Amino acid sequence: MRQEPDKEKRKTRRQVRRSNAKLYPIYKMFSWDLLFFYAIEFLFYTITKKITAPQVLIVNASYLIFKIIMQIPAFTISEAIGKKRCMILGLPSALVTRLLTTVESFPPEYEI
Repeated sequence: MRQEPDKEKRKTRRQVRRSNAKLYPIYKMFSWDLLFFYAIEFLFYTITKKITAPQVLIVNASYLIFKIIMQIPAFTISEAIGKKRCMILGLPSALVTRLLTTVESFPPEYEI
């Protein structure tokens, strides 16, 4: 009797590993090529949004500092409501952030 659930567990683990193996190249393609992403982001800000290079660097540095500071509350919230729910809430908010970055325009007289 004990070996039946073990076989089922092994079978489901194998299926999960196979599905993860199929998804891994897509994950790698979108998440590991940050050098390409930052180069395109820099060009987007400088060409499309007409922001100077120092302004882009200040915005990126501010973003990274904010990201580091917000890790503590994010961890606390994820422990309180659960990691799966945080992923469900985080993905749409990341999408909204990217859409706002694309649509938002800076005034031409914006100086830092």
